[in-house]
Amino acid sequence: MLTEDELAAIEARCNAATSAPWAWDGATQLRSERAVGSVIELAADSVYLTRASDCEFIAHARTDVPKLAREVRRQRAELEKLREHNEHVKHVLAMIPKEVVTESVYQAMQDVLRAKQETSDAG
Repeated sequence: MLTEDELAAIEARCNAATSAPWAWDGATQLRSERAVGSVIELAADSVYLTRASDCEFIAHARTDVPKLAREVRRQRAELEKLREHNEHVKHVLAMIPKEVVTESVYQAMQDVLRAKQETSDAG
């Protein structure tokens, strides 16, 4: 799981780098539309980086992006499990005759399910 400290560090590197969007010309320059000059220039066998914060951002991208992708997948899997559980609870609730529970308890159970569904739909 991606820790809060790791996420904060990734965000800090991103926020410190030259503002987005960046565009690669396919040959020698990576530029930012909002910056003067290049973020990266390639010439012969040399690479020129104009800002240390951009170097930090680029250097961590190879590990940051996979961490973020794993976290997204983990959260999607967790959300799917919650949706499946919610469907199971709905099914069980539908099998309980209203006469068995008081109307207020039944309504409270419906409200909880509705709130869980809205939360999972928002995610």
